[in-house]
Amino acid sequence: MAASGWGAEQGGEGAEKEHHGHRHHVSLFLGNTHDLHGNNAFTVGVDYEYRLNDLFGIGALIDHAGENINSTVVGGGLFIHPWQDLRVLTALGNEHQSGHNEFLFRLGALYDFHIKEWSITPALYMNWLESGHQNWVSGIELGRGF
Repeated sequence: MAASGWGAEQGGEGAEKEHHGHRHHVSLFLGNTHDLHGNNAFTVGVDYEYRLNDLFGIGALIDHAGENINSTVVGGGLFIHPWQDLRVLTALGNEHQSGHNEFLFRLGALYDFHIKEWSITPALYMNWLESGHQNWVSGIELGRGF
């Protein structure tokens, strides 16, 4: 999960137009988590991004994969905005599952489609867990800049 790329107002009309003049963005994530054991689970989450400038943002995330995976991830990371509305997320966090906590690293790719202050964002993430396990998280984010 990740927040959509809403930029900081940096005094140029181009920057304000490109990023809709918003420094803050919050998103609701709906999707699926797939672990490499073949398990799938409906996943819901919320995330926030604070846009530092045209290239970087920082943020926080929480998501929960239900059903047979039954895990919650909490983390924070760096958003990189390399081109147009493409975003790359690098995040560190913790996965809590069945009374067990593991450190994780998340890498993700997202692309924002804007409708005024709203965004619809397809997202794909890969989690690497401290134990060596991996899982994919994919879905759609609905977000709002402010």
